[in-house]
Amino acid sequence: REPASADHRQLRIPDGRVRHQRTSARRWRHRSARDAGGTGHGARHLRTSRATHTAARSILRRTPLTASLRQQDSTLERSMPLIRKILVANRGEVALRVMKTARSLGIQTVAVYSTADAASAHVRQADAAVHIGDSAPAASYLNIPAIIEAARACGADAVHPGYGFLAENEDFARACRDAGLIFIGPPAEAIRMMGDKSNAKRLMREAGVPCVPGYDGEDQSPETLRREADRLGYPVMIKASAGGGGRGMRIVESPEAFAAALASAKSEAA
Repeated sequence: REPASADHRQLRIPDGRVRHQRTSARRWRHRSARDAGGTGHGARHLRTSRATHTAARSILRRTPLTASLRQQDSTLERSMPLIRKILVANRGEVALRVMKTARSLGIQTVAVYSTADAASAHVRQADAAVHIGDSAPAASYLNIPAIIEAARACGADAVHPGYGFLAENEDFARACRDAGLIFIGPPAEAIRMMGDKSNAKRLMREAGVPCVPGYDGEDQSPETLRREADRLGYPVMIKASAGGGGRGMRIVESPEAFAAALASAKSEAA
């Protein structure tokens, strides 16, 4: 066992690093002072609580189920690669939230930024930052080769895509894997299967997952789609199979509004 830290506000984690627990320790330390039972009552209660927890842990150590779970957890921990540095392939509040969580786990963070975002908060908050292109997203936050090169250059172990941009891009997930980087997200194959909404719905039906009634057949002519909408009953929602973020989505309240809504959805998702 690791020797107890001299500072009760520190917690030693398995890889030898020390995590500071100042806030929670402070609340714990002053709990007895807030106790309404009078001087000393809170301290006695705290000692009882510690003794109870110790006894409970002693009992749990002897149960076969706990031993099995502890062994599984140990096996999983050994099989998982250690992440020391994460490149966050996003910007703004999305990147800041990922960085905050990584920092709480003792993991270093790397920001990427376009020319327009050189002074952004996520760039200042990261442990390191790499410029990846001009201001247009296509030249920076959607530039897969530039992001992979940035991850290699800074020595990152993993890439977190945040959401939006490349988060649901199977080519990006595959490029990370091929470069030896951990992609923090679903595998490329899952992204491909779920990226097409019609295919995703068919997969869910095959898996026995309840789905909202609808039509996703091969015949996508306006006449067939209108006929299927009439069969289902209004209101219906038109959803482009490759749309995302609300694009290509229209609610149709009546048969008379169907043709215009279909044309609008198609043009937006194209």
